[in-house]
Amino acid sequence: MDNPNCLICTVPISVARLGVDACRACAAFFKRAYISGRTYTCRQGDRKCAFRKYEKFACRSCRYDRCVELGMIQAMSKRQKALEAEGDESQLRPSPSTTESLLGIMEEQRPTNFRASYDRRLVQEKRYAAMNNLKRLNHPTEELYVSTVSSVYESFRILIKESITILQNVFEDFERHCIAHKVILFKNFLGKFCMAEGVYLSLRYFRNNTFNFMTSLITCADSNDLDGWVTDADNIERKDDFRAAMKGFSKDYIDLLVPMLKMEECSAREFHALIVLAYCDVDPSLNLPEEIVERARLTKARVFEELQEYYRTELGLKEFSGRLGTLMTVAYGVGEAGNLMYEEMRMYSTMFGVYSDDQLFRELFFE
Repeated sequence: MDNPNCLICTVPISVARLGVDACRACAAFFKRAYISGRTYTCRQGDRKCAFRKYEKFACRSCRYDRCVELGMIQAMSKRQKALEAEGDESQLRPSPSTTESLLGIMEEQRPTNFRASYDRRLVQEKRYAAMNNLKRLNHPTEELYVSTVSSVYESFRILIKESITILQNVFEDFERHCIAHKVILFKNFLGKFCMAEGVYLSLRYFRNNTFNFMTSLITCADSNDLDGWVTDADNIERKDDFRAAMKGFSKDYIDLLVPMLKMEECSAREFHALIVLAYCDVDPSLNLPEEIVERARLTKARVFEELQEYYRTELGLKEFSGRLGTLMTVAYGVGEAGNLMYEEMRMYSTMFGVYSDDQLFRELFFE
């Protein structure tokens, strides 16, 4: 039997999402719009536009209306209530027995830990910036550079290898999975990790500035100057159209990320918690075995317990439910932004030929 098509954009799909036959991109689009409360204007004005994936001037208003018509809003309401309940119950749920702090593993000075991975990436990114004469960003204390399309892809390549190292050495069960399941878990984790790190570093370097967003350890994008992202040297078809598409995605990212960039603070321990939660955010549509889903749930419970202990003993907080709730909101937001990144990269490759012949790129961003 042939696989069904997405009822919104008609692309072939293998599983239902948000209770309807919808592709991952359309489900993610609806969730972003629903959460942000964003509204769209119909391009033709009659609310009867036909939506097809990758059309240059696709109508977002009619795309959203079609999602609502199919019943996605009911699924989102149930999902939101479940998330709120999970946040309330996390303070009471016991964690699996362990003798070592999961978040502590990421902070120790060992060759295989998160800090060592960070240092290796930093060396490689600085080497790339010097060899390619990236423009220095005017920052009072840090060595930062202005992002370009090429620099983002290169830093992403550097990140891929180190992300695998993090998964292998922080999550003890990762290596026990078969190759197919490890690939699914890695793809599900990578975009969310990128966004979690971007939020953390942006808060660290640009407090009270919601225009700058860190795209790697040392490169930064200015949402007010996206034209500079594309240079004459970049091998991109129809550069003006590409810039227009980038600005559209930038608006979506701003809707998701700017509220997070107004957080009062995010400590290193909380950032590490976001990384673990990104790994444990296992979407049912991934069709992973119940054993993996259950272990992810237990790991999340363990992280919540460690966070509570951190708030009580290291920060001396008696009341931390608000701070924990904010962190949960950020975790959900970076997950949605990570999904948006995959949608963005697939569109750039399909419409503009960006790295379309790159095997690694295609394996990561195409289902």
